[in-house]
Amino acid sequence: MKKYRLQTDGNSCGPIAIYNTLVYFGYNDISYRKIRYDCNPHPVYGTYYTPFSEALCKWIPNDIDIKYVHQPEKSVVFDHLDSGGVAIICEHWTNNRYFGQHYFVVFKIQDRTYEAINWFTGKQPTLITKRQLGSSLIRNMDELKCSDKWCGTINDVEYPNVWLLKRV
Repeated sequence: MKKYRLQTDGNSCGPIAIYNTLVYFGYNDISYRKIRYDCNPHPVYGTYYTPFSEALCKWIPNDIDIKYVHQPEKSVVFDHLDSGGVAIICEHWTNNRYFGQHYFVVFKIQDRTYEAINWFTGKQPTLITKRQLGSSLIRNMDELKCSDKWCGTINDVEYPNVWLLKRV
């Protein structure tokens, strides 16, 4: 049984997604702390696109192919998962007053059923339907918020961002 790591705070979904992807592919002797350091999650906003993408490329071994797709068609993600691939999805979430982004890992279990790792913060791996996964792939845009320390790129406010991974 694979030992996935659960998210225990509100800002580490990015490094958790990289770590759990490596575990999925059988790389168990990795340092979560080093991945987190490379992702450099902001204490309030979490992991931004650029450090996440750079950390992912640094940590994923050469025997795994990575393809980045910004706001993909749902069929692209479903076809990739159907062919045995794994996806890291950065989706948009919202509730009454707050909104943001969330990274999670997903792979296909059987027809129209997928396993999502860290689909919601702190949850165990969860079986989700194709329809539920499709809701994470809805195109959305947040307001671009800037501070003196950070101004986001379009990839930080337009969702979803998807990294498709497959062993070569």
